[in-house]
Amino acid sequence: MTQRNKILVWVVVWTLIGVGVLVYPFSDVEHGNSAHRTFWLNVVNLTILVGFLSVVLKKPIQQALSARHDRVKAAIEAASRAKADADRLTIEYRTRLANIEQEIAKLRAEFETQAEAERAKTIARAQEMAQRIAADAKATAEGEMVRGKAILRDEVASLATRLAEELLKDRLDSKAQRKLVERFIDSLSIAT
Repeated sequence: MTQRNKILVWVVVWTLIGVGVLVYPFSDVEHGNSAHRTFWLNVVNLTILVGFLSVVLKKPIQQALSARHDRVKAAIEAASRAKADADRLTIEYRTRLANIEQEIAKLRAEFETQAEAERAKTIARAQEMAQRIAADAKATAEGEMVRGKAILRDEVASLATRLAEELLKDRLDSKAQRKLVERFIDSLSIAT
């Protein structure tokens, strides 16, 4: 229980006690004018009660009403700010919704541009790789060709030597061989 409520309870209790004390002596019905007297006593008691309560409760009631006024005012200001924010967001969202088709078209164009750039990069890389593979294949083919020619030359030379040897064997008899050897020796002796 707050201090203000305690004060209110005590004021009400003492007021009722005071009213009871003031009214009790005049509650005697034996007198002929009791209704008139009771009325004026009630008016006096009410005036005293209202005067006493207004003096005692004036400040707490004013403070309570002022605090309530401040709370209501703050709540109204907060609600106004919230409404302004909500209105601003509503306008922003409506604007964005109105421009959504443009934003979609813009995003689509950006994605297409990026995709085209990526495709061009991929094609360039593929062409570069194809050129590298072709150059490697050409170099490999040329190397194989040179090696093949060398092997073929060796084979032809070997085969030619064998054929020449066989032909000489068939055509040269021992007399012709002696003559050939002598000519060779003479050519060696002349050179020395």
